[in-house]
Amino acid sequence: MNSILDKILVKTFKYLPPEYLMFNYSRSLKLKVYSFNSLILHLVIKNMYKNLVPYKVKKLPKQDKILVTLKWKTLIILDAMRYDIFNNYISFLIKNFEKDKHKVISLVTVSPASNTPQWYGYYKLFLRKLTQEEGLILITFNPVPYVEKVHTFFFSVHNLWKDIWDEKMNAVSPDLALKSIMSIIFRNKLKNYKGRYLIHLLYPHAPYLVGQKAYTLQDFLKLSNSPQKLKFIMQKAYLSNTLHGILLLKKLLKIVPKPIIITADHGELLGEYNLFLHPGGLKIPFLRLVPLLIIT
Repeated sequence: MNSILDKILVKTFKYLPPEYLMFNYSRSLKLKVYSFNSLILHLVIKNMYKNLVPYKVKKLPKQDKILVTLKWKTLIILDAMRYDIFNNYISFLIKNFEKDKHKVISLVTVSPASNTPQWYGYYKLFLRKLTQEEGLILITFNPVPYVEKVHTFFFSVHNLWKDIWDEKMNAVSPDLALKSIMSIIFRNKLKNYKGRYLIHLLYPHAPYLVGQKAYTLQDFLKLSNSPQKLKFIMQKAYLSNTLHGILLLKKLLKIVPKPIIITADHGELLGEYNLFLHPGGLKIPFLRLVPLLIIT
């Protein structure tokens, strides 16, 4: 896109329908054309929505205060999990724990970040301190800790995104993931490991597992000729991934050390404000409000 058209788009941005702009912005991402125009769109979007967190939201508990204060043994991150979607599955997850008289607390908290690199950047000193004082093992489906070089802060790191990635499926199989995590925890138990675990699940983040194959936003853009259709497809795919994540989480809760905290690094946009995914640096409630479930 030439610079003249860039200038016209910037000048007329506020007069164009948001759906049109966001759909074209998404297509820029699809083509990986990080042109001057896509950069400007991102900056304008960021400026438009950066102060969108309502006053009441600011009064909610902050995620960092809880994670730093509580003496948890296992922290499970559901990548890009929205609090409103997670709430539908809480009773399913905690049913057996309530029967066994475990204390369960469910909260909505404010995450310090709206994407994963910012989340690890915010917590990196805390994670390093935990490793030095108690020991902290990272089991991750997400390559961000490796890319951001945060993986060096941990007692040991298990990169399941690399070790058990299924090329045919284009994702990590939930069944194989469960077996791998069980094996890691069992081996460390034999070694008398007394430290903590951080388990970073990729669900419900893309790629979206539908049947035996996973898809990305780029795949869905090929099927979409309108923002409305894209929104419908993305919502269905996100819910499908959420279910895979919840079923895996349900099984994990039986084997990981307690107390357990389940939370998310950030939320997800599924068409709200005509935005998708989770752009960094935004304070939109659907990105910053995340679930936090404590099981003692």
